[in-house]
Amino acid sequence: MYKALYEAIPDIDGYLERLGISGPIHRDTLWLDALILAHQMSVPFENLDVFEGLAPINLGIGALYHKIVTCRRGGYCFELNALFHALLRDCGFRAWPCICRIVRGKDFTPPVLHRGTIIEMDGRLFFGDVGYGGPMPAGLLPIEDGSKRCLVDTVFHLNFKGGSWWALSRETPGGLEPILEFNTNPVDPVDFIALNYYCESHPQSIFRQIRMVNRRTPGGSCAITGDVFTQWTLGGKETDSVASQSVRLDTLEQVFGIPRESLKGC
Repeated sequence: MYKALYEAIPDIDGYLERLGISGPIHRDTLWLDALILAHQMSVPFENLDVFEGLAPINLGIGALYHKIVTCRRGGYCFELNALFHALLRDCGFRAWPCICRIVRGKDFTPPVLHRGTIIEMDGRLFFGDVGYGGPMPAGLLPIEDGSKRCLVDTVFHLNFKGGSWWALSRETPGGLEPILEFNTNPVDPVDFIALNYYCESHPQSIFRQIRMVNRRTPGGSCAITGDVFTQWTLGGKETDSVASQSVRLDTLEQVFGIPRESLKGC
């Protein structure tokens, strides 16, 4: 019943080509840093299937490959990090999914509703994420208490919370901003079915309430939140309305690389 969650990547080279990655696979941190950055710049985070009611979310690896690689769509954490984990596994890395809770902007303990990835190399653990619709590290973070790493233009910190829980934060002009917390214990892909169902179906799910699309860009990022398009660059921030469907579809295609045809199925 759940075999599709554990399938092999249909075409590793096709996936890497989608990310703009060429050359041999290197099982080291430098190659993984480049892979994560390329993923964040090539594959947008987006909840269009859920918010627009385009299609039910299918977490099978073959279905995810078709959506993200063949149709050049994006997805949210349960999709992007699932396909990313399958890629790592099939490239020979020791990696496993992990549960996370998004704490950014919250003054309470939220439920676990995010999927990340743990990678083990040379006896060390690293955290990687290509499916968070917000400020995420553009590379690996060593899971060591008090560790910090500057990735692109942001310094991220990891601190041990107790048990198997770790806290990820980033430096901002106003101080450290908590981003998320994750648990290093392995989680089985089948365990994300219920979490995905909540995010996809529950009326209180943020993914049902507002349109979200974002992608890292050279020197910044771009996003659609509701009917507003925002572009962050080294020169500042610019916003425009995408309330018009035609303008929005043009923006999705030209800025985020999501073809119009893929939103109708491909």
